[in-house]
Amino acid sequence: MLMPRETGMAFQHSDSFNEKKEILLQQRRQKKSGCGGFGLAIFALIWSAFVLGFDYFVGYEMVKTVLAQSYPETRGEVIHSELEEVSTEDGYTYGADIHFTYQVDGQSYTSEEYAYGAWNNSNSSGAKKMLRKYPVGKTVRVYYNPSDPSDAVLEHGVSGGHAFMLMFMAPFNVVMLGLWYGVAAMLWTKLFGKDKDKIGGYDLVQDGFQTRLKLGNANPLVMMMVGFGVGCFISIFPIAFLGYYESLTAVGIGLAFAAGCAVFGGYWQMKRNITGEGDLVLDRTNMKLIFPPVAMGGSPLELSMMELNSVGVKRITDSEGDDQFAPTVTYVDENQIRQEIQIVKWSDEEAAEDLVAWLRQELGLEQPG
Repeated sequence: MLMPRETGMAFQHSDSFNEKKEILLQQRRQKKSGCGGFGLAIFALIWSAFVLGFDYFVGYEMVKTVLAQSYPETRGEVIHSELEEVSTEDGYTYGADIHFTYQVDGQSYTSEEYAYGAWNNSNSSGAKKMLRKYPVGKTVRVYYNPSDPSDAVLEHGVSGGHAFMLMFMAPFNVVMLGLWYGVAAMLWTKLFGKDKDKIGGYDLVQDGFQTRLKLGNANPLVMMMVGFGVGCFISIFPIAFLGYYESLTAVGIGLAFAAGCAVFGGYWQMKRNITGEGDLVLDRTNMKLIFPPVAMGGSPLELSMMELNSVGVKRITDSEGDDQFAPTVTYVDENQIRQEIQIVKWSDEEAAEDLVAWLRQELGLEQPG
């Protein structure tokens, strides 16, 4: 039978389990700093300002084109129909430059807006299609705003272009909601303190001689939202590249794909929550520390507690200067070579320190030298 090392590993099932956690949490609260939460809130505000501004613009144009379906109709004539080409840093964008004249109550008007929300884009096929539909000299149906007859269009109703813009904005809105979810979680912790049954924001469950830290747990609804955003992000590229952004059928297929990603994300997360495959497990019966898989479909890594050496927080700085904090366990492999395992990577240093402090308490491990 394996026995704990003389360095003092405490593997026995302790009745003071919750008391030890509470002491650790109180120690961490004394070091609490609100800088991270404040920075996240500022970034969320800036991001939201841009995203909501675009949302308003897209939504406003959609509302106008829906209302135009009830506008009165008159006859008009196309007097200008040319391809508009605009040079940008990334190349050229194209649009249909169409002007038409019409009369309302004996007064003549000229409009240069053939449809609400007709945006230029990098593919000229849609614009050329409109130019073929509305050549110079053609007699057309004009739909005008009865409260402002100078406001008129040739096309009304939601088009594939409107639906494409909604799909285009979906990933940005998902990120915005995720940011505010994080801000709300930090604010909740500040106001009401940390749950004594959580470490680093994750549930800590005592199951007989096993202790499980539910690192893989998340709200399935959140994962559905993420899946939808990812599905929309993937879909917009082939639709735009092939020039089908004006096709309701193509955009509908893209949205159906995104909905499928949402369902898969929710199901995958629900299954993960139930099976506990993302848990960090202290198995005192078999004297093992079991790490969650590092990749989808991977296998958990099991290490004997006798092999464990130390535990600490490793700071990881990316190329843009942003820091992440990885609770890291070191161990000696079968070749007597020191190895390390990064359990997770978090942007919240305090959460990482919570996890490390708990592991040191439970395993009697030291801080890396």
